[in-house]
Amino acid sequence: MPATLLPTIGKIFEKILFQRIDIHIKAINLLHPNQFGFREGDTIEQLVEKIQESKRNKNHTLVVSLDIQGTFDHLQNSSIHNNLDSLDFPSNTTENLKDILRYGEVAMETSQGPFFWPHQQSCAQGSRTGTLLWSLVSNEILS
Repeated sequence: MPATLLPTIGKIFEKILFQRIDIHIKAINLLHPNQFGFREGDTIEQLVEKIQESKRNKNHTLVVSLDIQGTFDHLQNSSIHNNLDSLDFPSNTTENLKDILRYGEVAMETSQGPFFWPHQQSCAQGSRTGTLLWSLVSNEILS
């Protein structure tokens, strides 16, 4: 997927939506405590410490590390929409975010001129909300 170029106002709007949803997710402790990817303040050092503590306590420990090629390219909008609907969050915020996904458009310059098609799948590469949306969808695996 090509890099996504958003106008400055779009970046600002996306950042505001991200912050509102991120604060809500943290306030209700929505994400599984063992999810370390894309979590502000959670570092690999904290994960290693958690593993070492478990080992010291002679607990069984399992680490699942996923490196999914094209993660953001293959994230289905329907999965994102379902997770946003389950947030119990003011609909104006979630609906705005869903509209960005629903009505997004991809443009590419060709020898015949610009070519446009609907952006129906995935998070825009480099988007502020991409990691948050991936965390919401992948949270189902851990729950």
